[in-house]
Amino acid sequence: LHISIKRGAMEQKTYPQLLTVAQAAHILNGAPYSTITAACRDKKIFAVKIGKQWRINTRKLAEQYGLDIEIDK
Repeated sequence: LHISIKRGAMEQKTYPQLLTVAQAAHILNGAPYSTITAACRDKKIFAVKIGKQWRINTRKLAEQYGLDIEIDK
């Protein structure tokens, strides 16, 4: 399962189901890494911690921020 996110009229990129903090920051127009990490920790973004790293649910992030998504199965 891959999720495509459209940013703007022409740009579209495919992401996995679970994003790293860096990928989520890129999707959210370069939001600071620390802001994304804090949002994960404070449960403002649907995420799980695996070891010392956060993984963010791509679909929920897209829904939360109103991003145009397409799911490829």
